[in-house]
Amino acid sequence: MEKYLKRKAPSTSNASNNTIDISDLPWDPSERLNIITCNPNQIDEIRRKYLVDKAYCLPCYLFRDPSGTDAAFVTEGFNSWSKKERFKLHEGRVKSNHHKAVAKCEDLLNQNQSIVVAFLKQSELAKTKYHMRLTASVEVIKYVKDDGDNGATRLQASGLLSYFKTFEFLFYMHLILTILELTNSLSQALQRKDQDTLEALDLIRTTKGQLQMLRENGFDQVLEKRYSFCDKHNIAKLDMAEGYVNTRNPRKKMNISNRHYYNYDLFNTVLDMQIREFGDRFCEISTELLQNMAALNP
Repeated sequence: MEKYLKRKAPSTSNASNNTIDISDLPWDPSERLNIITCNPNQIDEIRRKYLVDKAYCLPCYLFRDPSGTDAAFVTEGFNSWSKKERFKLHEGRVKSNHHKAVAKCEDLLNQNQSIVVAFLKQSELAKTKYHMRLTASVEVIKYVKDDGDNGATRLQASGLLSYFKTFEFLFYMHLILTILELTNSLSQALQRKDQDTLEALDLIRTTKGQLQMLRENGFDQVLEKRYSFCDKHNIAKLDMAEGYVNTRNPRKKMNISNRHYYNYDLFNTVLDMQIREFGDRFCEISTELLQNMAALNP
């Protein structure tokens, strides 16, 4: 039994393999190794290497221009405290790289210029336009119902008007409106000839993320808005716990609840189609290629 219970000697190969060159530590925090993965004999030395009494310029670090940024304030750190004039020299004049970086930082922190705020502004305008189109369509159908050429046409128009007042139609329309509100800013941005490529890529990522968030957590919120709309306009609401009845074939038993149909068969299916279309049109490879091409644009 001793040969099975005998303790193995600790291996020293792993520690030697994790030895790090202290003089060549990465200056970018995103590229630094986790301190736990470092050689235990070097942990204190690595910490002392990073905890130096040096000054760095955060705006230039975030939005640095590789061709003209002072490395002492970005990568190496400034510690020549007897040469205080270097701070003014690094700051430069009004149009210096430092001032440009500071302006970009201020733009980043300005919430009024954020993509989310831009989406909200576009949403109100989109709602107004969609409401005008829908109102005009309903008025045309009402006219056909009363003054159509023949009985069949008037009957079809009457059926459409009745369908417009059903919960199913309202759910369809409000779901489409919600999706269009999320994608409207991106659609307009992609149609602009002077659109910045990197800004467009950010809009694409934001739109995809919002659609995915709506798919995962947005059904109850959308349903609550539909219920409020039905109460306001005296339209019959559906109990999500009751069994679903297919309006086109009422005699056929579906064996599913209203919530299952509207949440999974309708809501999730429509959003999955939209998200899949975004993935096909703007896949990771295409997005990365566009981003690299934009970097070549002076």
